[in-house]
Amino acid sequence: MKKKALSLLFFLLLGATAAITAIPSGHLLVITWGGNSPDWNQALHLSGVRIGCSDAPASCIQQVDQMAASQHVSSVFLAILLNSANVATNAATYGNLALSHPNLAEVGFDDFVSQCEKTHLGPGELSSLLETVASNLKSRTSRVQFGATIYQDQLVTGELDRLQISDGARRSIDLIHLFPHYRKERKSVTEYIAEAKRAFPNAKVIIGIYAYDRREYLPCSADIHVACSNQEEVDLFEKVLREDLRVASSEGAFGVEFFPGNFGAEDSWKGWNNPRACKQGERDVCVQNTVAMRQRVREVLGNLAP
Repeated sequence: MKKKALSLLFFLLLGATAAITAIPSGHLLVITWGGNSPDWNQALHLSGVRIGCSDAPASCIQQVDQMAASQHVSSVFLAILLNSANVATNAATYGNLALSHPNLAEVGFDDFVSQCEKTHLGPGELSSLLETVASNLKSRTSRVQFGATIYQDQLVTGELDRLQISDGARRSIDLIHLFPHYRKERKSVTEYIAEAKRAFPNAKVIIGIYAYDRREYLPCSADIHVACSNQEEVDLFEKVLREDLRVASSEGAFGVEFFPGNFGAEDSWKGWNNPRACKQGERDVCVQNTVAMRQRVREVLGNLAP
């Protein structure tokens, strides 16, 4: 009770000042997609790492353990492919492996709506498959979670609703990784979290934060199809970062997730090789903007309790 009272008092004091956001580390889950330098993991108060793997479960679980060891974390969030031919069997395998591989915190699907659409299953078949995956995954232990990435605008544009997923399938999802598409979204993150919890009533929400230059990938907003300027990209990132951390620190969300990782090695991120990530000839600028964003992260998180 004392801890809760102190945390509440701290948060109220924070709201009354213009100081840099400070969050008790024990109250905030911080994930990065991929690993980082040791210095950055300490600065981030890293709780876990998320990775993608399209291999067979035996290979993916090896990658889970390797990532946990290299990043000194005990939670790895695994994103796999939603292949209707083998995903239910694979889920059962992961459920068994979770007993002997405690670093496996979650098995789920990135780009959930898109992967569901690619199955070409009808609503009933898709819903049944998702419920089976969840059941198989948690048949041996309830510790491993079933998760999915949802984009904020999909909750209000009808993209998610068009899947016509059953209530049972929606309730089977434990974690929603809720990412924005645009630097300027139509609604606040709080409103999107409320929409996500209505859509997936049993799920905890992890707020996704894009900590890299996305000027080439998408325009600044869905309404005005113009890229952000360099300064807008960095400043809007910081504005959203502060709000996301405020919401997460007040227990409005389960935690935050930065994409990509590579904190401390921004220039070596493999994503830069994709022309959609950065315009040809502008790699140096994209990296500079990304480094500037990460410096804002360091400043905002600088007052984290040890």
